[in-house]
Amino acid sequence: KMVDLNGGATLLPELGAAELTGKQKNRLRSFNTPEPVREISLVTHKNFIKHRMLELFKIEILETIPKHMKNKKKKDVVGV
Repeated sequence: KMVDLNGGATLLPELGAAELTGKQKNRLRSFNTPEPVREISLVTHKNFIKHRMLELFKIEILETIPKHMKNKKKKDVVGV
């Protein structure tokens, strides 16, 4: 939706796939092995004092992501 509305991008494209129409889903393609992965990091300044807020944000993110996307298998992560 975000991309269609304003040409934006999405952090985890797979989360939007469930909302696609049948015609749109037919245009989806899977990646060949090795599949790309995304790692989400929460980075703060060393003097950041709102640790509780950050922890709640982390919990909210983890509760939103489907189980199959929380796979702990070793993946090659390339920093950008």
